[in-house]
Amino acid sequence: MDFTNFDTLGNPFGGLVCLCIYPHTYRPLSAGDYKSQVVNGAIVHWCTLGEISTTSVESDLADYLRSRLENSYMPVRLQFNEHETDGDKSNGLIGFVAMNLEVKYETQ
Repeated sequence: MDFTNFDTLGNPFGGLVCLCIYPHTYRPLSAGDYKSQVVNGAIVHWCTLGEISTTSVESDLADYLRSRLENSYMPVRLQFNEHETDGDKSNGLIGFVAMNLEVKYETQ
């Protein structure tokens, strides 16, 4: 997984804790899909800029992908896991320029 192509403003990891990928079903869409909320069951989490700046192999994400093979999509939610705001009254954000998910598989 390569999410290393990003820009930041401020310190998004300061009070927002970890950026996580969660399995999520967006079908059917509802207003609650657009609200920030604390959720459990993160597949992947990054808690520092150093962690997200490194290409990694994520076995839990591979397991989730494997469980979705019979489907035509793999819905996920990417959000900070703790708070909607860190309360410091300054902007903190991470914007991804590109995300890369490379999948390698072997037949058995």
